Order: sequence, then C-alpha cells, then structure tokens
Amino acid sequence: HDVFGHTAAVVEAAPAATELRLAALLHDIGKPAAFSLDEQGEGHFYGHAALSARMADNILLGLKAPNALREEVVWLVKHHMDQYAPEEKTARRLLSRHGLERMERLLDLQTADMGEKSGDLEALRQMLRALAEKEGSLTLKTLAVKGTDLMQLGFTSGPELGQTLNSLLEKVLTGELPNDRDALLATLPKFQ
Repeated sequence: HDVFGHTAAVVEAAPAATELRLAALLHDIGKPAAFSLDEQGEGHFYGHAALSARMADNILLGLKAPNALREEVVWLVKHHMDQYAPEEKTARRLLSRHGLERMERLLDLQTADMGEKSGDLEALRQMLRALAEKEGSLTLKTLAVKGTDLMQLGFTSGPELGQTLNSLLEKVLTGELPNDRDALLATLPKFQ
C-alpha cells in the first residue's frame, strides 16, 4: 500500500470508537513530510509519529474537536510507533503511567496498523489485563506508603519527599519490592 491505501486499511481495521478511528485516519499524516532517502536510496519516515501528532492536533483544533477527544487522538498518534516488550515490569509501568483503558486503545491502534505482524501486542494486552485484575494500576495514590508516613519519620514536605515516594513507586513497578507498607518503610535508609 501507499500511505493513502495503508491509512484506509488501518481505519477499516480499527475498532469503531471515535478516538480510534480518528487516530487511525491521522496516524501517518506526517509521513510525506518526514520522508527521506538514505545513501542506499532506501526511503525512511524518521520522526513521522511526532510530526503526525502535531499535525493531528492542528487539524482537530481547526475542527473544534472537544479537548478530551483531541488530546486522546494526539496521544495515540504520537505513540503509535512505540514498542514495548511483553514483560511484567514494562506492563506495570504502562499501567501506572497510562492506565489499562488507554493502553488497550493504543494496542488496538497498533494492531490495526501492523496487521498480522502484531504478535507481541496480544501478549502485552493479556499481561496488562492480568496485572490490572491482580494488582490494579500502581500509582502514587495506590502506593502503600504516603507522604504523611514519611513526614512521621522526619522527612519534610518538599522535593525530597516527592523523590522518595517516586523512588519507592519505581521499586514496586520493577518488582524489586512489594507494595507493602512495612517492606517499603524498611528500605528508607537507602533513600536518605
């Protein structure tokens, strides 16, 4: 397919949700402007996802699309080329940063875009669902330790407190520590 034919195929393959169909329509809009030839005469589209996202944002602003819809479409377009290994620590981070619903939409777009070459996407989808069901989405809000716990140990409100909470969250996301209050507090001397 050329870009037009590919785009039509992706729109057809995408689930019939407004944000997904719009993202499918606009996901490669920046490809013509990003096209370059290397020394061997092979064509590349470096940076087309970011360029497509900027163009999609401008188009949706011009169409006066609702902000939430525009922001979601732009995010999907910007990240449609991202590749993630189907590993638990990767899945935990994705759930923490983006949530299950948003990640499912991105995987839907990527599956429509890649077609039969999307094997790892289904493995990642299943892992995300299993982790979400088992653990939920791990964020600072769901971390077993709160800022007040740290302040009781002598931390003062400010950047150090936030950095410590983020460090603890990262340890939980990578599987180094369980999301358990006692286990997390026991590691604090490492962070001070």
